[in-house]
Amino acid sequence: MAYTTQAAIESAIGESDLAALSTVDGVDPAAVVASAIEEADAVIDSYAHKRHAVPFTTVPRTISTLSARMAVRILRRDRRMSIAQDALDEVTDRKWLEGLAKGLVSVGLEPSPTASELVVDKAGERSPTQKNVSRERLKGFW
Repeated sequence: MAYTTQAAIESAIGESDLAALSTVDGVDPAAVVASAIEEADAVIDSYAHKRHAVPFTTVPRTISTLSARMAVRILRRDRRMSIAQDALDEVTDRKWLEGLAKGLVSVGLEPSPTASELVVDKAGERSPTQKNVSRERLKGFW
């Protein structure tokens, strides 16, 4: 399931701009847009899979919006019509995705989406034979 739609992209940049970006000789414009959305979703999934099961079953609004923005930039890139702001937006979006991968930002869903199988609880059980650290035991180390 795609994270955004052609209609969402059209509402973001306008019908005429979308037509200009998706018109390729001999190729259905809807297929061009679908390909850009698929590429954007793959990038999002590559970061999100570190914390969440992907694809998202319920698509958070933040992910839908991000997918639309990335798809527009992909369309511009493919048509060699990128604008200066695209590079800055790409850096900002990648930083947000890195935060998502590290668990520093939320996708905005409650309850949180299903965790990825890559996420493990790093706090293991303590062995009763492990010694507790105390001020007394550390005397002489500093």
